[in-house]
Amino acid sequence: MVGAMSLRILVIDDERSVGVTLRDMLETLGHTVVAVQNATDALVKARSKNFDVAIVDVNLGPGIDGISLTRELRHRFGLRAVIISGFLQGTLKDFASEAADAVLAKPFVSSQMEEALARIPLRRDLSAGVPPADAPPYRRAARSAR
Repeated sequence: MVGAMSLRILVIDDERSVGVTLRDMLETLGHTVVAVQNATDALVKARSKNFDVAIVDVNLGPGIDGISLTRELRHRFGLRAVIISGFLQGTLKDFASEAADAVLAKPFVSSQMEEALARIPLRRDLSAGVPPADAPPYRRAARSAR
């Protein structure tokens, strides 16, 4: 679980103003945030950075949609995700819930985002056999020896 831990978060929303608002909200909560506006940029950033969580809008404009991107980020990078949308209804909500760790309907407030993030189980770097940077020294040594 996340709790009060500072996260490295990738925000993907095609509306620049929403991305900026989310970045500001998440930074106020103590997280490190990179915001992009499309799936292509998200995949490039995910490849070059080590994020804990992605926050992905369902509608990303032309190209890959947010649900497909969420699945791709999980498959390729083991990235956990929160899907956000102003249009979550019926089947779309079911698909979003299946693809992500949490789903939030826009508009939401920072406490709702904080609660969603707190419920996400993280596997910081463990899939690569590398312990989290904030792990106690004995955990780093034990995992490095594997």
